[in-house]
Parts: sequence; C-alpha cells; structure tokens
Amino acid sequence: MNPNHAQTTIEALEKRVTAFINEIKVKHDTIDLTEIENDLKDNFKINTSDIFWYLNGHIIYDNVVSLMLKKVILSYTKQRNKNMTLCLQLKLYKINTENIRIISKTLSGKHF
Repeated sequence: MNPNHAQTTIEALEKRVTAFINEIKVKHDTIDLTEIENDLKDNFKINTSDIFWYLNGHIIYDNVVSLMLKKVILSYTKQRNKNMTLCLQLKLYKINTENIRIISKTLSGKHF
C-alpha cells in the first residue's frame, strides 16, 4: 500500500471541500458557516482529529446500504412486475370470458 495515496486522497478531499465552502459563501453569503460547524461538533460530538474516521465510516455505511437497497429494489421490482402480469392476465381472462358470453348470446339470438 502506498502511504502517499492516503495523503493525496486527503489533499484532494480538502480541495473539494474548500471549493464547496467557497461556492456556498458566494451563493449564500448570509449563511454563518462557523455556526453550522459548531452545531455539527456539538450535535455529533466529532473532533477535528476524528473526522476522517467519521467520514470513512459513513462512506462505508452508505456503500453497504446502497448495495443492499439495489438488491431490495430489484427484488421488489421483479415481484411488482410479476403481480402486475398476473393482474393483467386475470383482467384479460375476464374480458375474454365476457366477450365469449356476449358473442354466444348474440349468435344464439338471445338478448341480454
């Protein structure tokens, strides 16, 4: 493992965060970012030295949840499509049965 890789990643992340903060400051100059930072520290009890582990844990969590959700959504979609197919087949059967009833009565000369 390259020890410089972590440093490069952290530096790239720092640049992206700094660019994002600057963009927020320009677009929303009335927002007090210091107050938000303090709220985050107070509410989540995160120290500056712990932020890497906090972010890393959330990234891992997000990835695990994302993978699980993809499987759940795929399963749900398949089941939904299967149910819709069965419902459509039942509706078509009812329509065909009614059409056959109407045709047979019409051909036999009986009125409804």
